[in-house]
Amino acid sequence: MMGDRLTMTIMDNIYKYGLEKKVITVEDLKQFAYNELNVEYKYLYKKFIARLLFEGKFKRITRGMYAAVNVYNTEQFEIDRYLLASKIRSRYYIGYHAALELYGCAYSEFNTVHVAVTRNSSFQPFVFENIEYKPVVRTVEDITTEIQKLKHAGNTIKISSPSRTFVDCIDHQDICGGYEEVLKSLQSLGNVTIEGILQTLDLYDKDVLYRSTGFILQLMQNTSAYYGDITDDDFERIRNKIGSNPRYLIKTTSSNYKREWNLYVPRKFETLLEGLR
Repeated sequence: MMGDRLTMTIMDNIYKYGLEKKVITVEDLKQFAYNELNVEYKYLYKKFIARLLFEGKFKRITRGMYAAVNVYNTEQFEIDRYLLASKIRSRYYIGYHAALELYGCAYSEFNTVHVAVTRNSSFQPFVFENIEYKPVVRTVEDITTEIQKLKHAGNTIKISSPSRTFVDCIDHQDICGGYEEVLKSLQSLGNVTIEGILQTLDLYDKDVLYRSTGFILQLMQNTSAYYGDITDDDFERIRNKIGSNPRYLIKTTSSNYKREWNLYVPRKFETLLEGLR
């Protein structure tokens, strides 16, 4: 009986630990097993975790990750999507449309969270509680420049700064809902700085991205109060980075040439912002 009581006490402690963290990874449990019980994770899983899963107190999210379920209040079970995303990999940042959502400026709500990772820390996309989690593998290994730490849901998560979010959403507008969604969201994105923009652009070092970012930043300056601090000198700093051959924002048969940026832009591109001015 003493063994049963001890087992139940350990079970309760693991369950309490899970409820405190909300999302638990194998690394969390390995540390718990070593620090609290001086046992290996395999033993912990076989003896306790499997039982917590069977009893519905833990719920498998994906391989190596679990959610703790309050069995006394199952109606309120909801795992914060950004907290979950922050637990997938140790080297990461939450970006793209999810960053726009966290900054409170996303025009629409998505059911996908994109997590920027390096090549050697990618993961298989998965769905949990109707939210899809997908990696964006950055060819540039630097995932610390213009990355901020944010207190969220009782934890610290890593998110792209407003400036890097601005550039990332233009660079990957296809996963952010297209240019219309991006433009309407960027209109309300505050705290974008020219230094942050240039640091991110220099990091990626893509000619067309310098042009498209400069053009869209200028569009924001003309239509949104959030970009009033951007100056003509700032635009000149971006223009100094672009090449001499014309490029296309989107390859289309119907484009207007923007001489300032040596860029062909789809006709009526600016009308995507109509209804917000």
